[in-house]
Amino acid sequence: FNFQMRSAVALLFLGLACLVAARKHENALNHILRRQFGDSANALDGSEQWFTQQLDHYDPFNAKTWQQLYFVNADNYRPGGPVFMHIGGEGPISSHYVYNMSFIPLAQKYGALVLALEHRYYGRSHPTPDMSTENMKWLSSQQALADLANFQMAMSKQFKLPAGTRWVTVGGSYPGCLSAFARIKYPHLFYASTSVSAPVRAKLDFLEYNEVVAASLGDQCTAAVRNATAQIDAMLNNADGRAWLYKTIPTCTLPISYEDTQVFFDSLSGLINGVVQYNGEQSGVSTITTICQTMLQPNSDPLTQLLAVLRQLMKEEGASCMDANLNTMLAQLSSSDWAVGGDMRAWTAQTCNEFGFYQTTTSAKTPYATGRLTLDYSLLQCQQGFGKMYANPPPVDWTNQYYGSDHPDEARIVFSNGSIDPWHALGVTSDLSQEMPAVYIKGTAHCADMSQPHPTDSAELVAGRQKVLDTLDAWLSHK
Repeated sequence: FNFQMRSAVALLFLGLACLVAARKHENALNHILRRQFGDSANALDGSEQWFTQQLDHYDPFNAKTWQQLYFVNADNYRPGGPVFMHIGGEGPISSHYVYNMSFIPLAQKYGALVLALEHRYYGRSHPTPDMSTENMKWLSSQQALADLANFQMAMSKQFKLPAGTRWVTVGGSYPGCLSAFARIKYPHLFYASTSVSAPVRAKLDFLEYNEVVAASLGDQCTAAVRNATAQIDAMLNNADGRAWLYKTIPTCTLPISYEDTQVFFDSLSGLINGVVQYNGEQSGVSTITTICQTMLQPNSDPLTQLLAVLRQLMKEEGASCMDANLNTMLAQLSSSDWAVGGDMRAWTAQTCNEFGFYQTTTSAKTPYATGRLTLDYSLLQCQQGFGKMYANPPPVDWTNQYYGSDHPDEARIVFSNGSIDPWHALGVTSDLSQEMPAVYIKGTAHCADMSQPHPTDSAELVAGRQKVLDTLDAWLSHK
């Protein structure tokens, strides 16, 4: 998940390259992979395959189909072994999804087939010629789950899997939600699920996100950020202050309207939130520790220090300026061109239609001393991007009732979350039952336990990752 409406989940939800004039949403796992493997993280390597998928699983009179990307790792498969089904989310998938994940040793142990299926409307899996509002009506988590069910049945035939083959779904962030939902809605097809950093409880005003950011930064650092952002908030109320910020940060354009200043704070908070959400998952980049060391320099002005932090974060993300223009953002969000709207438009549509996840600054516990990031700011993007296609506000209560929110009644689902990750506030962090355990990993960030072990992993992360694998191991070993 990422930040605000443009990248709420994320989330799974949720890259930071969106801070330049052209924004984009980045799936959480892809963010981690990109930092591990660079530009090759999402590249096709010739091993990709294509599945003929139904367009509408809920209309028996609609026979239209489309091509959906998937990957296979059959290197360790033994007849009778289980299947690990890695679910794609709000971004492209690659062969890394079936080769470079924490669950691979378990797949090797059991002689498992490993599959990964890209989510409709993301990456290269385009069900329609364009992303016009009319063509977005087949984008939903319900259709995505039906894609998985249809794919499961087709792959069972293609690989001649014996009856009773155990399928285990895997996913992190929004795909972590789908992993749990697949087990809940299709228990006859999927034997067990692991749900990593998954905000399974839909919520309209996700004010807890920034509250967790504040808790992760600590009291002193949060106070310094609030001091600096209070000064910035005051500057945005007058033309001279906006001009100074435009030149000093710099912003990509001069913020003029109140809505422009909302985009400005969305971009600013997105930079800091990104560090917290993915804290410590790559060497050589800013962390909570380095940010707070800068903010808490003795005898320093918090505003001066925050500007230094922002410039460093922009440098790390390859951004030459910070977005502060509503029209630029809405032009991209409203585009029906796959190359322009892309993952950002698709994910925004899902937040508008199903999940909310709008990260406001309405709480007094946020690190950002501004009231500009409101529900209205996020809902405006729904209205401008999709007109009257979706209910306003999103029907999050229906979503929670349909899937069971953070208290589903099922079995063999293991949930894992990191205490630093802001998305844990909407996840399952304590055991629901013996058959639905929760692994809450102190000091770790978003989807950290999905990646392969690394020498710098904390003891808590090592133990948490192993507990998830041990849980799956016990379920798979049960005859």
